[in-house]
Amino acid sequence: MAKPNGTYLAVCSGEFTNYAILFWGLMFVLSKFVELGDTAFIILRKKKLILLHWFHHVATFIACWVTSESVPAASRFFFVNTFVHSFMYSYYALKALKVKIPKRVSMALTTIQLVQFLFGAYLLVTVLIALAQGQPCRLNQRLIYVAGFLVTTFLTLFGNFFVTTYLRRSKSKTT
Repeated sequence: MAKPNGTYLAVCSGEFTNYAILFWGLMFVLSKFVELGDTAFIILRKKKLILLHWFHHVATFIACWVTSESVPAASRFFFVNTFVHSFMYSYYALKALKVKIPKRVSMALTTIQLVQFLFGAYLLVTVLIALAQGQPCRLNQRLIYVAGFLVTTFLTLFGNFFVTTYLRRSKSKTT
């Protein structure tokens, strides 16, 4: 992605389509089904289920399923998402084991998630600029619309969560 037009080529060209990417893309889509399991754990433990949590899981699962034919193009984001989730679920496992985790770690995780969505927005803007300039892109329109909706919604929901959980609570404790 460091080459001239590297981001455009990484997302819009079909040169990277191969069976390994298709396989791991399918595994990513199926992992979204498995991730619904943590929602079940929250419900079974009678914990509060916030809008951000269930909407994120349900919307991501549906979006992955609906746009699965665009797996090669979306694989750049899939890898980033898998990387972020490896930290996130490690954090949740430690929390489930009642390990006390400093607040700054929770803040860092939410920040990493926000950066992930900003990366998704960057990829999407790159595609939209290329299309506006008349360049071809093998990304289908459905994925562009779904990605735009999700990136905007997730940035809003996670941003609001960050502000209300970490910034407003910190201010109210200091006043």
